Amino acid sequence: MKSLQVIAGFETSEISGMAKDVESRVREAQRQFPAFKDKLVLMLDMTVYLPEVHVLPVHKLEQFPGDDPIWPEIANEIRQRSDSPPKGYMFSVVKIHLGKSKFTLFSPSTALRMAFVGQYFSDNEASVDIDDSKVSGD
Repeated sequence: MKSLQVIAGFETSEISGMAKDVESRVREAQRQFPAFKDKLVLMLDMTVYLPEVHVLPVHKLEQFPGDDPIWPEIANEIRQRSDSPPKGYMFSVVKIHLGKSKFTLFSPSTALRMAFVGQYFSDNEASVDIDDSKVSGD
């Protein structure tokens, strides 16, 4: 559990520290994938130095080994249970190394909040609010 807390802290810190870049990437993804505007996911890639952020539609996330399409299921579950308005992206994932392999994890910070607070999103979640007028005013 301690390593999950470390990854969650790093995730929150990185996303907060890259707020302007995240906002820009969300707007770019909304333009690039207009049909999936409400199904975007933020990926923090910690397999590279310096960590990078990517925003992409949920169906483009790498799957777990096997054919189980888990990310769309997670997205649907979050959308059904969350009463919070979208924050430019539905949830974040973190790409990490485990030995020589790379894995994409559901947001550790969100997972810990879900486990200990009993809600999917809270007001203090590391996120970037997107002003829709900026997106449509291009």
